Amino acid sequence: MTTNITVVIPTLNEESNLPECLQNITPQTKPGDEIVVVDGGSTDNTQQIALNHGATVLHAPNTSIGKARAIGAEYAETEVIATTDADALPPKGWLSKIRSHFTNDPDLAVLWGSITDANGIPIRSLVANFSTLTGGASGNNTAYTKEAYESLESGYPDISFLEDVAIIYRLSRVGKVKRDKTLKMVMNMDRFRYQTAPLLLLSAGMGLTATQIPTPYSQLLSGAAAGIAGTELTHESLTETPIHHDTAGIALAALGTRLPTQYNDAITGVGIGIAAHHEITEGFSMLPSTLSQNTDEEVTAPCQSS
Repeated sequence: MTTNITVVIPTLNEESNLPECLQNITPQTKPGDEIVVVDGGSTDNTQQIALNHGATVLHAPNTSIGKARAIGAEYAETEVIATTDADALPPKGWLSKIRSHFTNDPDLAVLWGSITDANGIPIRSLVANFSTLTGGASGNNTAYTKEAYESLESGYPDISFLEDVAIIYRLSRVGKVKRDKTLKMVMNMDRFRYQTAPLLLLSAGMGLTATQIPTPYSQLLSGAAAGIAGTELTHESLTETPIHHDTAGIALAALGTRLPTQYNDAITGVGIGIAAHHEITEGFSMLPSTLSQNTDEEVTAPCQSS
């Protein structure tokens, strides 16, 4: 049996992101598949870019992301509907893996996968994948059957946040659900949501814990918390320096152990925190970072716009 797929992409002024997204999806489609761009009233070249790549454009001005996804799902006539976002980069094999799941499991109603940061930053991928354990944050990497969607009393909610969680929950009540962590979506993740916020929460937790333990451990832990938070808040201004901040952190930690003052433990902790920030965000390396080039997902070669 051949499983045809409609890929639904909501857009609003996405001329800078949509070309690369479509260049990765288009070579993966087969006869019977369709790409549907639901545009919320773009004033740039988004709609023309979509048309140039052979996509169907549905006009839906002033709609939420949830409503846009619903419009695309209702328009689709294929057996399976896959959803993603304009700033996502579907890797090679994304559609074929979705197709295989639904072809081999007729009872499957909804499928979702994991998310990988395009720049290879470990904490961003970790936070994103943790959120997908229960079907969250995966509107850019979800697929479901048209039959299951049509059986719902109500489809996507008319909202622009957590609409992906809602649809997976609703579909789970009418059919079989599955998460495939190997079904990966590559994307440039928002720094605040996937890195800054969790690191600040981690630092706050470390700081609160430090108040409950004796010295010198409390000073070390509170210093490390300050080192992680401080580095994250100033990191953008430090990324162009030739010395990586793990090296600076290790040097500061070593200096703290040599200072004959009451603050030496705190200084050592700050150094540990700075070095830990590097390991959390860039991995274990004291060499210049090549994260912007590191992704374990092979991305398809771009196709020419027509």
